[in-house]
Amino acid sequence: MISAIHRAHIFVAFLLTGACAVGGIWSAYCWAKKKNPARLLRVWYVGCYALVYCQVALGAILYGRGLRPGDVTHVLYGITPAVVILVLQASKKSIEPRMASVMTIVMFAFAGMGVRGIITGFG
Repeated sequence: MISAIHRAHIFVAFLLTGACAVGGIWSAYCWAKKKNPARLLRVWYVGCYALVYCQVALGAILYGRGLRPGDVTHVLYGITPAVVILVLQASKKSIEPRMASVMTIVMFAFAGMGVRGIITGFG
Protein backbone atom coordinates (compact mmCIF):
# COMPACT_ATOMS: atom_id res chain seq x y z
CA MET A 1 0.00 0.00 0.00
CA ILE A 2 1.28 3.45 -0.90
CA SER A 3 1.39 5.98 1.93
CA ALA A 4 -0.01 9.50 1.67
CA ILE A 5 3.54 10.89 1.57
CA HIS A 6 4.41 8.57 -1.31
CA ARG A 7 1.27 9.65 -3.18
CA ALA A 8 2.19 13.30 -2.58
CA HIS A 9 5.73 12.61 -3.86
CA ILE A 10 4.30 11.12 -7.06
CA PHE A 11 1.79 13.96 -7.48
CA VAL A 12 4.42 16.68 -6.96
CA ALA A 13 6.73 14.89 -9.43
CA PHE A 14 4.15 15.20 -12.20
CA LEU A 15 3.18 18.75 -11.17
CA LEU A 16 6.83 19.84 -11.07
CA THR A 17 7.64 18.28 -14.43
CA GLY A 18 4.67 19.97 -16.08
CA ALA A 19 5.32 23.33 -14.43
CA CYS A 20 8.96 23.29 -15.54
CA ALA A 21 7.97 22.36 -19.09
CA VAL A 22 5.55 25.31 -19.20
CA GLY A 23 8.27 27.55 -17.72
CA GLY A 24 10.69 26.33 -20.39
CA ILE A 25 8.26 27.05 -23.22
CA TRP A 26 7.43 30.48 -21.79
CA SER A 27 11.12 31.30 -21.32
CA ALA A 28 11.93 30.11 -24.85
CA TYR A 29 9.26 32.47 -26.18
CA CYS A 30 10.88 35.37 -24.28
CA TRP A 31 14.30 34.32 -25.53
CA ALA A 32 13.08 34.16 -29.15
CA LYS A 33 11.47 37.59 -28.84
CA LYS A 34 14.61 38.93 -27.12
CA LYS A 35 12.58 40.03 -24.10
CA ASN A 36 13.41 39.77 -20.43
CA PRO A 37 11.03 37.46 -18.57
CA ALA A 38 8.04 39.32 -17.17
CA ARG A 39 7.39 39.49 -13.44
CA LEU A 40 4.76 36.77 -13.67
CA LEU A 41 7.26 34.40 -15.30
CA ARG A 42 9.78 35.14 -12.55
CA VAL A 43 7.11 34.24 -10.00
CA TRP A 44 6.55 31.03 -12.00
CA TYR A 45 10.26 30.22 -11.58
CA VAL A 46 9.98 30.68 -7.83
CA GLY A 47 6.96 28.36 -7.82
CA CYS A 48 9.01 25.75 -9.69
CA TYR A 49 11.84 26.19 -7.19
CA ALA A 50 9.39 25.64 -4.33
CA LEU A 51 8.11 22.47 -5.98
CA VAL A 52 11.70 21.22 -6.34
CA TYR A 53 12.37 21.65 -2.62
CA CYS A 54 8.98 20.17 -1.71
CA GLN A 55 9.81 17.15 -3.86
CA VAL A 56 13.26 16.80 -2.27
CA ALA A 57 11.73 17.02 1.23
CA LEU A 58 9.10 14.37 0.44
CA GLY A 59 11.77 12.14 -1.10
CA ALA A 60 13.98 12.56 1.97
CA ILE A 61 11.09 11.57 4.23
CA LEU A 62 10.42 8.46 2.14
CA TYR A 63 14.13 7.62 2.09
CA GLY A 64 14.27 8.08 5.86
CA ARG A 65 11.36 5.65 6.23
CA GLY A 66 13.34 3.01 4.35
CA LEU A 67 11.69 3.31 0.94
CA ARG A 68 14.32 3.17 -1.79
CA PRO A 69 13.86 4.10 -5.47
CA GLY A 70 14.21 1.50 -8.19
CA ASP A 71 17.43 3.14 -9.41
CA VAL A 72 20.12 5.07 -7.51
CA THR A 73 20.09 7.81 -10.17
CA HIS A 74 16.57 8.70 -9.00
CA VAL A 75 18.10 10.46 -5.99
CA LEU A 76 20.52 12.31 -8.27
CA TYR A 77 17.63 13.60 -10.38
CA GLY A 78 16.13 15.06 -7.21
CA ILE A 79 19.23 16.60 -5.69
CA THR A 80 20.69 18.14 -8.87
CA PRO A 81 17.89 20.71 -9.40
CA ALA A 82 18.11 21.75 -5.74
CA VAL A 83 21.83 22.47 -6.13
CA VAL A 84 21.31 24.25 -9.47
CA ILE A 85 18.75 26.57 -7.83
CA LEU A 86 21.31 27.56 -5.20
CA VAL A 87 23.88 28.31 -7.91
CA LEU A 88 21.31 30.33 -9.88
CA GLN A 89 20.44 32.40 -6.84
CA ALA A 90 24.10 32.99 -6.03
CA SER A 91 24.78 34.22 -9.58
CA LYS A 92 21.52 36.10 -10.04
CA LYS A 93 23.09 39.43 -11.04
CA SER A 94 25.48 37.92 -13.58
CA ILE A 95 22.75 35.99 -15.41
CA GLU A 96 20.27 38.88 -15.43
CA PRO A 97 21.18 40.09 -18.97
CA ARG A 98 20.56 36.62 -20.39
CA MET A 99 17.85 35.45 -17.99
CA ALA A 100 15.51 34.10 -20.70
CA SER A 101 18.16 31.90 -22.31
CA VAL A 102 19.50 30.58 -19.00
CA MET A 103 16.04 29.85 -17.63
CA THR A 104 14.93 28.17 -20.86
CA ILE A 105 17.77 25.70 -20.46
CA VAL A 106 17.21 25.31 -16.71
CA MET A 107 13.45 24.78 -16.96
CA PHE A 108 13.76 22.22 -19.76
CA ALA A 109 16.57 20.47 -17.88
CA PHE A 110 14.40 20.30 -14.74
CA ALA A 111 11.48 18.96 -16.79
CA GLY A 112 13.76 16.33 -18.35
CA MET A 113 15.12 15.33 -14.96
CA GLY A 114 11.54 15.15 -13.72
CA VAL A 115 10.65 12.70 -16.49
CA ARG A 116 13.75 10.62 -15.73
CA GLY A 117 13.00 10.78 -12.01
CA ILE A 118 9.47 9.52 -12.62
CA ILE A 119 10.76 6.70 -14.83
CA THR A 120 13.49 5.60 -12.40
CA GLY A 121 11.14 5.97 -9.42
CA PHE A 122 8.77 3.39 -10.86
CA GLY A 123 11.61 1.13 -12.02
